[in-house]
Amino acid sequence: MMPDWKFLKKSDWRKGLVGALIRERALIDNGWLAARLHMGARNTVSRIIRDARERERTDRAAKRESKALPKMFVWYD
Repeated sequence: MMPDWKFLKKSDWRKGLVGALIRERALIDNGWLAARLHMGARNTVSRIIRDARERERTDRAAKRESKALPKMFVWYD
């Protein structure tokens, strides 16, 4: 189950993982991601995504979440 984005911290690593996945799949800018995921200012989105990817490499829970994310969304290729 996906969290309610507005109740998580702006820099929550889960928002970063979702933002990274969306950015890989679509031409979405930081402003769009910041607004939809409640990430604060658009200029912090890249840092949040970078930090989430780093956490994914070092934290088992983050790695597990990252692997499960693509299955939670419907993608139209």
